[in-house]
Amino acid sequence: MNPELYTRCKSKSILFIFINSSEVFFIIFILINVGSICQFTYAQKQGKEEIDSILPTLYTQKKDTTIIKAWLTLSDAYQFINPDSGLYFGNLALDLSRDLKWGHGERRALPKIGTNYSRMSAYDQALNAFNESIGMSKIAKDSATLSGGLGLICIAYINMGNSEKALEYVMKSIEIDDKLKNKYVMSQNYNLLGIIYADMKQHEKAIVYYEKSLALALELKEKRNIAYAYSNTGSSYQDLNQFSKAIPYHLKALKIEEELKDYYGLATEYGSLCDAYIGLYKIYNTQNKSFLLDSAIYFSKEGIKYCYLCSDHLDRMQNLISLSKAYKLKKEYSKALEVFEEATTLKDSIFSEENRKQISAIESRQQAKIHDKEMQILESRKKLERIYFIVGGIVLLILMISLYTRFRYMKKIKHHLEEKNVLIEKEKVRAEQSEQFKQQFLANMSHEIRTPMNAVMGMTNLLIDKNPRQDQKMYLESIHKSSEVLLHIINDILDLSKIEAGKMELESIDYSICELVEQVKLTLNHKAEEKGLHLITEIDPSIPEVVIGDPTRLNQILVNLTGNAIKFTEKGSVSIKLVQTQDKIRFEVTDTGIGIPPEKIASVFESFSQANASDTRKYGGTGLGLSISKQLVEKMGGQIGIESEVGAGTMFYFELQLETGSVQNLTNAKAGGTLDGSVLQGLKILIVDDNEYNLIVVRDTLSSKAELAITEARNGKEAVDLFKENEFDLILMDVQMPVMDGYEATRIIRNSFPPSKNAIPIIALTASVVRSDLDKCRQAGMNDYVPKPFKTSQLVGAIAKACGREIRYTIQQPSGSTPEKIQKTGITDLSYLEKFCDGDQIRMKKYIKMFLDSAPALIEKIETARQTGNFEDIPVQVHAYKTKWIMMGMNETKDLALTIEKINMLPSLRILQLLITSTN
Repeated sequence: MNPELYTRCKSKSILFIFINSSEVFFIIFILINVGSICQFTYAQKQGKEEIDSILPTLYTQKKDTTIIKAWLTLSDAYQFINPDSGLYFGNLALDLSRDLKWGHGERRALPKIGTNYSRMSAYDQALNAFNESIGMSKIAKDSATLSGGLGLICIAYINMGNSEKALEYVMKSIEIDDKLKNKYVMSQNYNLLGIIYADMKQHEKAIVYYEKSLALALELKEKRNIAYAYSNTGSSYQDLNQFSKAIPYHLKALKIEEELKDYYGLATEYGSLCDAYIGLYKIYNTQNKSFLLDSAIYFSKEGIKYCYLCSDHLDRMQNLISLSKAYKLKKEYSKALEVFEEATTLKDSIFSEENRKQISAIESRQQAKIHDKEMQILESRKKLERIYFIVGGIVLLILMISLYTRFRYMKKIKHHLEEKNVLIEKEKVRAEQSEQFKQQFLANMSHEIRTPMNAVMGMTNLLIDKNPRQDQKMYLESIHKSSEVLLHIINDILDLSKIEAGKMELESIDYSICELVEQVKLTLNHKAEEKGLHLITEIDPSIPEVVIGDPTRLNQILVNLTGNAIKFTEKGSVSIKLVQTQDKIRFEVTDTGIGIPPEKIASVFESFSQANASDTRKYGGTGLGLSISKQLVEKMGGQIGIESEVGAGTMFYFELQLETGSVQNLTNAKAGGTLDGSVLQGLKILIVDDNEYNLIVVRDTLSSKAELAITEARNGKEAVDLFKENEFDLILMDVQMPVMDGYEATRIIRNSFPPSKNAIPIIALTASVVRSDLDKCRQAGMNDYVPKPFKTSQLVGAIAKACGREIRYTIQQPSGSTPEKIQKTGITDLSYLEKFCDGDQIRMKKYIKMFLDSAPALIEKIETARQTGNFEDIPVQVHAYKTKWIMMGMNETKDLALTIEKINMLPSLRILQLLITSTN
């Protein structure tokens, strides 16, 4: 047998057999359905098992989608045993699907019908069925069924010997399966593609697609497809006369077919191995090579044995021809002649049997058509009888059913409304409890996280003040800056309403990009050094020395991207590069790490997402860093992008438009400069607060910075009246006041005055920093807010910004003498007050005296409320006094006041006693 022209019959229905007798080749072209000859193959056994399990239930099924599915299963199973029966059941399923208008059933039935026609070699009918299925699948946008139909047309054209058409349809199927990511079908399609190229004598291409089919089959652990891929690859190597490469593939296929007990496959593989060893014998260049013929004879005999087990007459004939050839090459001519005669006899019987089967198939199809017609007439009569019976029953029962249905409907509606009301109430209670728990959790987390962070920052400052070495100072300053960044981030994370609303406020201050990049390098350099990586920074000299923006957020982005790059890089380098591009600055973070697969790039910016599921276990992390970085870049007006190649590394890049800043302002800030309060000179300001202490603090703070015209009001109503009669440049508005609070006063100013007057800047002075309260300020119409107790720079800066005044810094000159330090006691810590007053001892003593003078009045009000049972008044008094405790550094008392405000009641006499004791 010529190995170049041999194609295994299990790969397709067209079998080329070349018989060598007395050095003359006889070409036999047989169009035959392999399944109908090999009556006991693996596929037939599966089909018989399915038929045995379904047939007993057919007589009890109603004519609905369930029986359609059963008929489809029978049609599929009978294709290996009796295609006529398979065609019959496929048509039953198609007709009932059309009666029930079940499009999915029609799209499944048509491929079954086409497959059975194909196995009967009725290719025209097969193609019509397949094309109708494809048309319906396109209309229904059923991609899976469309792909399957294209693959079946491909197989039909392979059986018809039309390789060009087969190639056209299999490529369409592969294109669809690639989008569906259906690896199982793609493995089969690659196998078909290999068969087509083998038919076209392009065996190198065929091997490429067989290997692709094999890779997917191995990934899915589909033994049947693995065996096909191995076997077909071996056959293509045989066609290329590369017998030494072909044999290992056939042996691997043989091993899998033994596991599957596929006698038909074993018969074919043994025949292929026999031909391969004969081919190897002819090209082998040594004297002692008779063992190759002995191996060929052994494999041929084994193949013949399995042909008997599966009744595969074609493969038996082929194995007999190969065995005859081996005997002839071994010069055992008598055995060669005996085996050849047996093959010739078998060939004649195959053709006679096939002719008989073709005639029988034609008769069966005619009988089936007559039977179908009779069944249709009988079914029509039964339908008519059922219609008469149903109409009569409906006429008799329709009135009773209508009344009963109405009664049940009303009862159900009533019950449903009751259940819905109960569910709504439960959900309302649950939502309120959830909000309370959430707020309590945030308060607890704020306390727990801020306390150690304050300790870290405080101790770092103490160490810096002790004149450390230059290198130690550099590290301590890095810790301090990183702590500030972390505390800034913690503030945003703990602000629940900001997270839920997706809000993020950005600063706009002067800072140095070069220093910021160096700070990032300093922060992460030790991580890079631990892994033996080079952390490189490169900054375009044309980039401005100082820019305006939010350095904390930019630092967060670069730390996220650079830290991520270091984490996923094992060797090489990580670089941070800044380039000036027209009016923007381009930031690039590049690594030489593992890279990101193309199909994963789109998902790396999703929250809690990493490129590979195993990355979390191997590298750690939550998958939030890139998502946060993307949001921050977009908030700054830029877009983040990514370029990556697996194994070569990744580059993240983004561009920001940053205004050029003031070098002088940055220099002043670094030198310990403070905001120049003289920028407020000449402003007319209305201060609204019901607390005299707060009024004095605000008035003295502003008066010490500039000459201002200050007017005071004790509540919102009084402020509205003063605003009506006077002209002001700005209003500082407390929010919680008697008579009329700050929210209502602001709304009246915004809504009840003409545009020339109602646009006045209003800044809230509030002791609350909860997002819901701050949002309430903005909703009322306030422009900004300053938390109490405030820093002088906060108040001056907010007023200057609201009034459009330029913000300037002044350098603080060291005083000739150090003011006397006020000692910290177990209850008070006057560090905050000293800083607030810029070390002015006279102002400090004034505020301390005001506090001591007002304390007895507070104790008296709380005691009166306790004795009269007016517990609701206690949180009001506590809130009004909270700022004074903060100014005096009475942190424990301040925390107790916060607790009383939250519970909004006095739970016990013990809390009152603690409060009075702390105040004393």
